[in-house]
Amino acid sequence: RNSILQHKFQLKEVGLVILTGFISVSVNACGFGLLGKTGPITYQVVGHAKSILIFIFGQIFVPPVAEKMEQMVKKFVGLTVAMMGMILYTVLKLKEDEKKRMSKVEELKDDENPLVTEMNEEEENVPVEASKDDGLVVEEEEVIE
Repeated sequence: RNSILQHKFQLKEVGLVILTGFISVSVNACGFGLLGKTGPITYQVVGHAKSILIFIFGQIFVPPVAEKMEQMVKKFVGLTVAMMGMILYTVLKLKEDEKKRMSKVEELKDDENPLVTEMNEEEENVPVEASKDDGLVVEEEEVIE
């Protein structure tokens, strides 16, 4: 019987296992950060995008040997439909976020803060004086000849 416990690992194999673990931890940390900044639907869409990219690169770098043309067309159509869905989701999500941001800006413009208005009215009547502390007054140096 072959067992992983009886396998004699080479240095290259150990390095690949460690690299794979590091990549896996990095992907999970990025996913956690993405989930915290966006939402669960966006997290799922990004997960599907990752899966689709894995399938695409698998087809490019390891082309199937005994695959019928019909199967290849089905894979291509499926990957294309899935990728277009993710692109459409991204476009619609960005438009929705832009609308939310613009409505917040409009609310801030429409909402007049009475304290800011009072300060602006008072500031218009106050003469501006420069002082040495402001850095606006430049003293002339005496030139000795």
